Amino acid sequence: VRPPVTRDIFVHRIHMLVQMAEAHGKIPALTEIGNAGIPEANWWTHTLLPALNHDAQMRKVAWMLVWRNAYN
Repeated sequence: VRPPVTRDIFVHRIHMLVQMAEAHGKIPALTEIGNAGIPEANWWTHTLLPALNHDAQMRKVAWMLVWRNAYN
């Protein structure tokens, strides 16, 4: 689980994203999210998902496009 400071920054930025989307009649979305070499096997479910469920503003994010770097 990420430190509260990191989560708080993420929450703040998503709140800004939602406010900007609503101000322009748009749907809030995270169009690219991911991290190369995530050291936590459960990062998606134990770090990202709880942050997105943090409050009603966070739950307004309609969708995410996730990615990862794959090396051959």
